[in-house]
Amino acid sequence: MQMYQQCLTFIQQALAQWSIVDVRTVPNVMYQIRFGRDPNDSSVEYQLNWFIDCTETLIHNHRNSFETLCIEGEYVETSWDVIPDGTDNCTYKLHRQSDGSLNIAQVLPGVLQSIKTRRHFPGNQMHVDTELFHSISPMGGLNGQAVTFLRKRSYSPPPPTYVLSSTTMCIGPVEEIRSATKCEREKIYHKLQEILMQRIEMQQTSVNPTICKSR
Repeated sequence: MQMYQQCLTFIQQALAQWSIVDVRTVPNVMYQIRFGRDPNDSSVEYQLNWFIDCTETLIHNHRNSFETLCIEGEYVETSWDVIPDGTDNCTYKLHRQSDGSLNIAQVLPGVLQSIKTRRHFPGNQMHVDTELFHSISPMGGLNGQAVTFLRKRSYSPPPPTYVLSSTTMCIGPVEEIRSATKCEREKIYHKLQEILMQRIEMQQTSVNPTICKSR
């Protein structure tokens, strides 16, 4: 509940000073609204992710550990590991550069294998560590969109980030994270307003259940 209230407070503050809010686009993946660092702990940063499509084909880790609270939508997180199988099978550990490009760092003996799944749904909170290799995919029948609120913790020096792959086919040009366009910012602004309005309606209904019955 505390993290949810934090999220709503950040959204209200962002809408009030929208012209200076840091909004970025990960092309074809998500919009990021960066709320800034915790005033009491500079290693902690807050962020809202609006997934355009939460289908992630790359198995990866993160340089920041984070708590994630699902606000809207739903997806499944799959954790992966490289399991030796006594054959010549191998897995490529690809180093992810600052521009998003990938280079082969190691060739590991064994096959990629899913070891755990977790469902992320509205109100659910999960922890993701820097050593976890994972991917996410939308729940069956859903459109792949989701909104999550993150409390991220950075480290110095930052841990390296990698992609695990059974082939080298994923090495190629990538689209870098960029500042959101004016049109995208307007779209995201309205989305944040929508999230707030839905919360207000939920609070009104819980205070006066007859509101729901009268509709």
